[in-house]
Amino acid sequence: TMAKTGYAFGGWSETNSGTAVGNPYSPTQTRTLYAIWVGIQYLISYNVNGGTGSLDDVSYTTGATGVTLNDGATLTRIGYIFAGWKTSGGTTVTSPYVTSSNLTLNAIWTPKTVSIVYAKGLATTTTNFPTNTTTSFGTNFTLSANVDTSTVVVQDNYAFAGWLESVSGVTYKPGDSFRISTEATLTFTAQWIRLFEVTYNTNGGTFAAGDGV
Repeated sequence: TMAKTGYAFGGWSETNSGTAVGNPYSPTQTRTLYAIWVGIQYLISYNVNGGTGSLDDVSYTTGATGVTLNDGATLTRIGYIFAGWKTSGGTTVTSPYVTSSNLTLNAIWTPKTVSIVYAKGLATTTTNFPTNTTTSFGTNFTLSANVDTSTVVVQDNYAFAGWLESVSGVTYKPGDSFRISTEATLTFTAQWIRLFEVTYNTNGGTFAAGDGV
């Protein structure tokens, strides 16, 4: 039994690159017959892996020029950038691509970078306040706790009360986790609560022993 990896036996030829002879074969002189090997065709399928769009299967025949893989230009996925193809085993592949089996290639998606902006709100001066930063789409972002607990605005005292997210209108505590589910810039504005001083006037009375205010 003869075998050649990636090829199927296609008969015999009188030359090493000729066509197959007929069967039965009746030579008129001493001959050397050469095995003909025909490249096997393999199917390559694309899995968009969470993206939007569809791609036709392509084929590769053993011995031919490698396949130019689809560049993903027609594929989209919110929050991600197309970054190529990988096998089911996780190996990244590039063009020209050859294979020795039918297989499915899976799209690689890289999370986009999302900007995080911290706004001071009413505060005009701060000692501790977080700088703007970035994070990746699809991650859980931890809101900064590096912020003054209080501030003074035009001689009035204010206490820090959390971070207001501009789109949802929800206020979060420092250290809270926020799921990044948008590509747009996220702004978190410091919220401040006015503090008022309360004094007591006994109005002719006295405090009981041990009482303190």
